[in-house]
Amino acid sequence: MKMKLPLMGLIILFFISSCSNDPSVELPINGKPLLLTEFKSDDEITRFEYNTDSSVSKIFFTEDPISSDQNVTYTVKFLANKKVDELVGSNGTRIKLSYGPNGIVKSEVFSGNNYITTSEYNYTNTQISSVVVSLFFTNPNRGVPTYKFDFINNNSNNVSKMKLFFYNQVNNQYVEESVVNFQLDDKKNPFAAAGDLMLIFWQYANKNNIVRQENKDLSGDLLELIETNYTYNSFGYPTKATMKITEPGMQPATSQLVFTYK
Repeated sequence: MKMKLPLMGLIILFFISSCSNDPSVELPINGKPLLLTEFKSDDEITRFEYNTDSSVSKIFFTEDPISSDQNVTYTVKFLANKKVDELVGSNGTRIKLSYGPNGIVKSEVFSGNNYITTSEYNYTNTQISSVVVSLFFTNPNRGVPTYKFDFINNNSNNVSKMKLFFYNQVNNQYVEESVVNFQLDDKKNPFAAAGDLMLIFWQYANKNNIVRQENKDLSGDLLELIETNYTYNSFGYPTKATMKITEPGMQPATSQLVFTYK
């Protein structure tokens, strides 16, 4: 099974927190947040199905962000307290969750009987402050590659900066590799209805939408610039967007994003 390092995918730009009713944003007549049913990025599609209580029951990917497999559906299984217990993929991938007082503390990914990755979540004042990701699917004779993502939140409790570290197994220390700076809008994140599931697939949570992402090395040189221009509906949710990705020495690439709700 081919595995992706979490955060390596176009959809990583859209992260989720629990629903938050901003009084400055008009809600539909029923007073509930809109439910995202489909997100399309060029030819890649993510679809959501929901239970009667608006919790997510299934997620479909034309390209699975965990395995890169094509056309994968994850079925969501819940505990008695309505927290997510595990996700079972149609390709044999299984994701098991563990909880602490602030929320998810660990997610474990299995492919059949094989242990693939683990992600451990750390909190500061109820906000996720770091995630440690260990990849077990590589050659065990070379050790287990481990990455750490540190998050810095702004006054709106959105992630404004992320630092990426790689664990050096020679000196047993984390070595910083790059920094990502984010700018956000003041509109509603369309993935809110998916709750904890977005944390599992894309690692960190934002209330609003990222409009600018600067990836830089430790010398401050730009590695990648991602700019997203949204069109919103009257309820403050994005309906479409144009994303431009610029890398030094290369022509910018653009993607068209479409959001569908019910």
